[in-house]
Amino acid sequence: MTAQNSKKTEGTDDKADQARARRAATGRNEPCPCGSGKKYKKCHLAADEATAAVPAAAPDADELLAAGWRRFEQRRPAAAEKSFREALVLRPDWGDALAGIGLARLQSGDNEGARQEFREVQRVSESVAAQLRASAAKDAFTRKESQAYIRSCHALGCMAFDEKKYDEALVELERVYAVDEGAVGTEARLIAGIALVKLGRPA
Repeated sequence: MTAQNSKKTEGTDDKADQARARRAATGRNEPCPCGSGKKYKKCHLAADEATAAVPAAAPDADELLAAGWRRFEQRRPAAAEKSFREALVLRPDWGDALAGIGLARLQSGDNEGARQEFREVQRVSESVAAQLRASAAKDAFTRKESQAYIRSCHALGCMAFDEKKYDEALVELERVYAVDEGAVGTEARLIAGIALVKLGRPA
């Protein structure tokens, strides 16, 4: 920062401090401290409020993601997708935001749009999936970095099962239960078992 810019910043801060001091010391209906004879509310109050206002904080990706999940839970898929997309602008290729968009699309009945988003999660999570398999993980869904991948594979498997595409469902569901033996993995294994029965391969 140059000396000139530093002086400008200091000057702005001083003005804000002075505006706050006037607001604290002067009632709305009292004479304005400037000596105009007008009431404060009719004179410098609005300008002091604007000067003393705290600048809006820059949007935070994690806060936007959390807002998206809240709106998703409230069954407001359009609003949820908007928040997830705003988070994605700040953090491109973020699997958590992409998975959120996919689930919001699914909630709104846009299966094809949801499928595209889940496939994108799989694409950006290739290294995560490789690490899970290489480490023989059995608790993938408890790991924050792999939750978007697990959610997306599970959703794709369930969508394929509902569409009676059982072979496709088996591929997606196996991605889940191969690395997770918790509730999500167990559910995926059960659905895969039903798919095998449907295909006449119960063994």
